[in-house]
Amino acid sequence: PPPSRSPHHPFSPEKHCTLRRSTSYPSTANNLTTASGITMFARSFLRTARASATAVPSARHARVFSRGFSAELSSDSYTDASIDRLEANQADSFLAIGTRRLFNADHDMFRESCREFFREHVVPHHAQWEEQGHVDREVWLKAGEMGLLGVNCPEKYGGLGADILYAAIVWEEQMYAKGSPSGPGFNLHSDIVMPYLLHLGTEEQKMKYLPDMNAGKKILAIAMTEPVAGSDLQGVRTTATKSDDGKGYVLNGSKTYITNGFLSDVVVVVAKTAPEKGAHGLSLFLVETGTPGFDKGTKLKKMGLKAQDTSELFFEDCYVPAEALLGEENKGFYSLMKELPQERLQIAAECQARAEAAFEEARTWTNERIAFGKPLFDKQVRCGTLKFYRIQHDLKRHCHWHPSSGPSSSESKKAAPFAHGPFTHTSQFTQRSQGIAVVRMSNLHVLPTRRSCGINW
Repeated sequence: PPPSRSPHHPFSPEKHCTLRRSTSYPSTANNLTTASGITMFARSFLRTARASATAVPSARHARVFSRGFSAELSSDSYTDASIDRLEANQADSFLAIGTRRLFNADHDMFRESCREFFREHVVPHHAQWEEQGHVDREVWLKAGEMGLLGVNCPEKYGGLGADILYAAIVWEEQMYAKGSPSGPGFNLHSDIVMPYLLHLGTEEQKMKYLPDMNAGKKILAIAMTEPVAGSDLQGVRTTATKSDDGKGYVLNGSKTYITNGFLSDVVVVVAKTAPEKGAHGLSLFLVETGTPGFDKGTKLKKMGLKAQDTSELFFEDCYVPAEALLGEENKGFYSLMKELPQERLQIAAECQARAEAAFEEARTWTNERIAFGKPLFDKQVRCGTLKFYRIQHDLKRHCHWHPSSGPSSSESKKAAPFAHGPFTHTSQFTQRSQGIAVVRMSNLHVLPTRRSCGINW
């Protein structure tokens, strides 16, 4: 349930609109009535938020019940400025800058820089990169120069020291660029692999690698997947045994499907230092390109993501010093479990942004394409299909999870920006929201979008 409030509090549960599920599927009229009730509640909620923006605590909550599912909605700040920002589905385009209360004016300026970068330095060259199977190194240097790498890496190591929302803008803008170019592996470099160094590396390791990585001079990759082991970390066969002199490790094994593998300068390699312990005997190592015994295979040809360099890596009696160990020995599995969730978060945000970009491309094309004397958009079936997917994208943006009592631990506080945003949700919530989209689509799309505090049906 929502946090306890005084019955007289403007956002108390007693004042929330509750729409109960009927025992049978409601008729079209009931559907419209329910949807209108949500809209009326949204208007009331907005008026209350504006009237008491200074009196209501920073975490605002509302619960809407509809067809057997409940949505908890919140914003960390309902000031006049944040209320005036449209959500993406209320704007003329999903790609419009200056939308979504999750962001502010500083984020907007950074987004404009990102959009300009991908438009000028990535899109014109992407066809060539797809043919050669990887991007040019120059684009990495340009990205580093513009501050698009290591966005939330501390400034002392050459990053911007910004929060995760700035990194999310880079993820989204790469997908928003024409064709959603997949070539540049900036996100894996900055937001999947670099955190391992930040959280596990010694100060010497950080100072040695991070400045060049943030400048685009050194490209990162992580090597987990093997020909016989993917998600099953217990199946990893690459080994790292202590050298005879006891001052280092000798790596033997192979990796495959490694993103950024061909261009990589530094690879975080997952290897077993205690094979008898299974997944709990894994360790992480920093291996530099050019290390004797470390070789790269040919670039893999794929059905998609053709400009994204993906290759095999081979380790044969590859010696690395003890200083190359990243984190503690035999603790690699626990480190992976802590860092991999951000990769899933990134994938979710990218997929949402890619879907929105595809929708806008389709909408533009159907408005420009003339058939039988009028645009395709004017055809009922085509227009209805676009409406269906528009609402699907809206639902996915606004179906999100957050702790009902607010972040309490340090870990949850780190996740707080996303806890109140469009990037995280539970699978159960997603299933329920998609069920609503299917059942109510024909009725919801006839309603105009309404400006409200997080309720945009």
